[in-house]
Amino acid sequence: FVDGLTYDIGAYLQLLANIDVEKSEAFVAADKDRIFAEVRAMDGGFHKVNALICSKMRTLVVKVFKYAIDNETKLTKELVDKKSAYAIILNKQGDYTNALLVYKECLENIKSICGGLKMWYIYVKYGKDNMWNKYGKYNGFVAKTCNAMGLVYKAQGKYDQALAYFKRALEIYKKIFG
Repeated sequence: FVDGLTYDIGAYLQLLANIDVEKSEAFVAADKDRIFAEVRAMDGGFHKVNALICSKMRTLVVKVFKYAIDNETKLTKELVDKKSAYAIILNKQGDYTNALLVYKECLENIKSICGGLKMWYIYVKYGKDNMWNKYGKYNGFVAKTCNAMGLVYKAQGKYDQALAYFKRALEIYKKIFG
């Protein structure tokens, strides 16, 4: 589940969009009819039940990601990918503070994986070919993360901080794509 959402975050949004209690089935048709009658009689009806289920699913997805991340024992690029997906989910849920914390952790983790700051900074600053060969596959991740952090700061109305991260992402993308 976590691996699927890590590499296809759109699946998370689709999961929530597909929730529709009125399309539910029951083993016994009469049970379905009775349940649906009760839901229709409720204030808010199916909409309210769908909203409740979406809320519970958002909470569940966050808990599952947190559990998966907390139970990893080795720092790997795959773990950083999970953290990045987790940050995206937090951001989409409006939990900007925690999203930023996780994004910053992702950047620090990538630096650690690659042996420190030299990983992408030297390449970006000096354009060293040997840095690209050794660490280049991570530069796109760093740029994407910086861009995502810019979006979070923008959502918070912190435009100066957003601009700084957008510029950082752009600088890296220019080095990658020319």
